[in-house]
Amino acid sequence: MKMETLVVGPLATNCYFLVCEPDNIGVVIDPGGDAEHILEAVERAGVERAVILNTHGHGDHIEANEEISLSLDAPIYIGAGDAPALTDPAVNLSVFLGTPIVSPAATRLLKDGDILRFGSETLEVMETPGHSPGSVCFYIRRLGWLFCGDLVFLESVGRTDLPGGDFPILLQSIAERVLTLPEETVLYPGHGPQTTVGHEVKHNSFLGDLSRFHM
Repeated sequence: MKMETLVVGPLATNCYFLVCEPDNIGVVIDPGGDAEHILEAVERAGVERAVILNTHGHGDHIEANEEISLSLDAPIYIGAGDAPALTDPAVNLSVFLGTPIVSPAATRLLKDGDILRFGSETLEVMETPGHSPGSVCFYIRRLGWLFCGDLVFLESVGRTDLPGGDFPILLQSIAERVLTLPEETVLYPGHGPQTTVGHEVKHNSFLGDLSRFHM
């Protein structure tokens, strides 16, 4: 497995580009802008096929969906609860920033427990609502990697003051889906630096006594 982190778009979104061997399949997680930058990484890697995974449907995570999908004939996967956000700038909130974003509709709607296999790699889908109704995380158990979108950040959590956000549900998602993972699990968030479950248990003041869920 090869991975490259590309910081894209006006809100500095982390787009994660994975190359899954031996079939050389590219996985683009959250192409939030700067499509040409992402396509350059794909070209350098020489991938033969690609798929787009969206952790959620906010505009800063889907802005380059259309160009990447058209250029690579790549299907688009997203949690079922966020599917409307792809094609509606009001739902993906981009209309409020003055630059409406419209993505192609999803090729596949994801649900909790789905298993995605690309080459020799397996990504597990976890439904983690709170930041948005249909937010999901992608877990590579073999490597201990969790791509967590805007659920949790380094010593912080995703905002819930936007339409569709719910703070108690966000905390429940973190408690049940993140804090129950091994402490060495690496969290790859939608913005900012990576962290680990263990670090967040010790230092994330937003989580408070949720650390009791840590196993």
